[in-house]
This record gives sequence, structure tokens and C-alpha cells, in this order.
Amino acid sequence: MYNCIRQIVPGFFMLLYLVYAQECNITVYDNLSEKVKIADCSKRDFSEVPQSLPRDITVLDLSGNKFRHISNYSFENYSLLLNLSLAKNKLHIIEEHAFYGLSRLKFLNMADNILNLRYVYTPEMFLPLQNLINLDIRRNIPNQPTVDVYHYPDQAFVVLKKLEYLALDMAPNPIFGIGFQGLNYLKSLTFEFCF
Repeated sequence: MYNCIRQIVPGFFMLLYLVYAQECNITVYDNLSEKVKIADCSKRDFSEVPQSLPRDITVLDLSGNKFRHISNYSFENYSLLLNLSLAKNKLHIIEEHAFYGLSRLKFLNMADNILNLRYVYTPEMFLPLQNLINLDIRRNIPNQPTVDVYHYPDQAFVVLKKLEYLALDMAPNPIFGIGFQGLNYLKSLTFEFCF
């Protein structure tokens, strides 16, 4: 009887893994001799980052879900990610070590959330993202800011040494700190929701 249970249990876990992974569409294709594995988990009503996806995914689309909060180490199982979309959620909190393990990430889209530009973004949060080249955080200011002067979190962005494209909202009376001078590879700075 013990051997029978031992053989059934691993099969059960494998079946569970496949069923869970099927909640997201997993697609694999070759792109210039490179394998790209995409997990399309968009519009699935997730409120937490799924942890049972294949660990070798390179693209993870979590847009259009119900995320309000991203916890520390939420993506550590997905260290091969190159592209991550958290757009069109209801995100307002991202913990300081949420992106831990994503040193290969190149594209991060967090547009269309309610992330307060002044308080959410910290250097510690972006520190793991040393290869990030594209950051989209537009459409996160739901209405006109009530402050007279708006300080952009330049010290959070300065750790993104390879950043080429930055898209964000334009607040009234903006102050861009000295940290923006450290973005030596920045090619495009796009503003949206200009107040």
C-alpha cells in the first residue's frame, strides 16, 4: 500500500502543476535562436503572483488582474524573465524587495495603476533591475496632485543604469532631481497625464 501511495502522490502533484499552469496560456517559440516562453496570465482575476508557473518563462503578462499589492520576493521563482507586465491592475503598494531575482528583466510595464510616484518607488525596489531598459509607469496619477511642487523620485530611477525609455505622468510644477543626470543611456522620456 505504501508504494502505491508513493507512486500516486507524485503523479497527483504533476497533474496539479499542469492544471494550474493552464490557468495561464503558456506559449513557446524560437526567436533568433533564442527560446522564448510566454506566460499569458492576463485578465484571470489574480490578486497574487502565481507561483506554480514554469520557472523558465521569459515573458510574464499579469495585466488586467486584481493586484493591489506586490509582496517581497513575488518573482524570485522567475529569474529568467525579460519582460513583465503589471499594467491595468489596481496596484498601489509594491514592497521594497518585490522584484528580487529579476536581474535579467529588460521591460517593465506598470501603467494604468494607482501607484503614487512620490512614495512607491525607492532605490531598493529597483536595485535588482540592473538590466532594465524600458520602464512604463504612465497613467498612475488618478487626478490632479494637490501639492504645489512635485518632486520626482530621481534617487529611485538613478539605480537603473541601463534605462533607455522612461514613460511617466507629468505633474504640475515638477522638480527633477540631480539623479536624472545619472540616466546616461536615456533616449526617450515620455510624459502622459500632464496636469
